Amino acid sequence: MKSFIEKYKPKLEEIPQQKLIKKIRENVISSIPTILVGPTGSCKTSIAYKIAEELDYEIIEINSSDLRNKEEIKRVIGGSLNQQSLFQKNKLILIDEIDGMAGREDWGGVGALKELLSNPKQSIILTANDKDNKNLKDLKKGCKLINLDKIDLFEIVMIIKNICEQENIKYTEQQLKAIAIASNGDLRAAINDLQSNSPDKELDLIDLQKREIEGGIIEALDKILRKLDKNSVFALNYINCDLNESALWIEENMPFVYFGKELEDGFGYMSKADIFKSRIIKQQYWRFLVYQNLFLSLGINSVKTTEKSVVVKYKRSSRILKIWLNNQRVMNKKNISKKISQKTHTSVKEVFKNFNRYKSLLTIEKIQNELKLDEEEKNYVLQT
Repeated sequence: MKSFIEKYKPKLEEIPQQKLIKKIRENVISSIPTILVGPTGSCKTSIAYKIAEELDYEIIEINSSDLRNKEEIKRVIGGSLNQQSLFQKNKLILIDEIDGMAGREDWGGVGALKELLSNPKQSIILTANDKDNKNLKDLKKGCKLINLDKIDLFEIVMIIKNICEQENIKYTEQQLKAIAIASNGDLRAAINDLQSNSPDKELDLIDLQKREIEGGIIEALDKILRKLDKNSVFALNYINCDLNESALWIEENMPFVYFGKELEDGFGYMSKADIFKSRIIKQQYWRFLVYQNLFLSLGINSVKTTEKSVVVKYKRSSRILKIWLNNQRVMNKKNISKKISQKTHTSVKEVFKNFNRYKSLLTIEKIQNELKLDEEEKNYVLQT
């Protein structure tokens, strides 16, 4: 089955960011090296391909992850710039995710690329996700920098709505908005979500919220536990997960990243956050959420002196499951106590308190039928 991404590739005039496309096209025609900077899914690569198609340029895409040192950059990119097109056309060299290549240590890659960009013989577009990446500083001097914003929520809704109409997918406006919001401005993610959640030509978003929560909290955990970033103070602000649940995620995963004194200090900040949680409950003074958030994010982030290279597969806290299972057991006990109290004309509180005295009787099938115990309650009796 063909993916919707491939099937519904937009025409140049259909791509959001129309105000900037004119500038990018002019730079390509004038062979002015251009860096397109924007978040994932903001159509950077699509714009390059569509401009090349419109101008009838041969496009050569190079991924920066394949460029390991100065010699490879000169060989691959330099060769592409100097060679004549096989089809006697102008060429557009697209170098994708350049901020990733620039982050490598001391291999002369940035300097070599800067040298090639100083006198280009062909049109060049570079793409990057982070305009503030300090390693891009030198490259920006020889290029025009164009910032592409996240795609507007309304535009994403209109695009996926059009796909639904063409694919005869049943949907509601609320479902389309939910997909757009979850994509966080990433059009590609929104289109993929649409396809994966409509296998039978009808939108079903049961798993979308779970994925959104877990995806958001994992990104937040990475920022707090692994990175050295003052902006980690905002890490828990924009995820669909409250502070109490976030604290459980941090508690579960911190021992996989921090050790020794760091771990001790990390749990110290967690305990301070817990103090303010108690104050909120007792005093109903919600302003204290600011301090709870501060200790859970920037506080825990600050205990390390270097970024962590350890790769962690974050997992949900098992404490929530244990609490739920315990609540289920207590609930079964309460429900059985109510049924016994009705038959024996005894208070529910009294039956609950002396529940062990009734357990041997509750294993008798006749009494189970008399009390109308369901399967879950019968299992509870057998397991206690």
